[in-house]
Amino acid sequence: MATQLEAAERGLLTAAMKSAARSERVPDEAVLREVASGRAVVPCNPHHKHLQPAVVGRAFRTKVNANIGRSPEGSSLRVELRKLFAALDAGADTVMDLSVGSGLGGIRRRIIKECPAPVGTVPIYEAFCRAGGKIEN
Repeated sequence: MATQLEAAERGLLTAAMKSAARSERVPDEAVLREVASGRAVVPCNPHHKHLQPAVVGRAFRTKVNANIGRSPEGSSLRVELRKLFAALDAGADTVMDLSVGSGLGGIRRRIIKECPAPVGTVPIYEAFCRAGGKIEN
């Protein structure tokens, strides 16, 4: 499977690019051109089945990102889903899951399943948790 950038570099307009162009109310070719040049991205996880793609770049409207994330001390999947829906209701265009602790895979799968917006993560947080929360020299 090609990435959005690889497709754009070959001149192929993907369904995600077309959807993002409709959302931005710009010609499809504007998204294709900006992605191919490296001036824009279309975050598009192929496993995100209900994704409404967005295009991020200077030629397009400013996007609002919401950070959510579970901590072992005071959160749960239920709380994170409430945060997710509150962020989407407030107009977030993208969501970043900054969860730490155990069970991250299940939490992320559920967030992605429930969220129509692009979802990102910070893999180093998970690596840190898997290492026992310790950094050794």
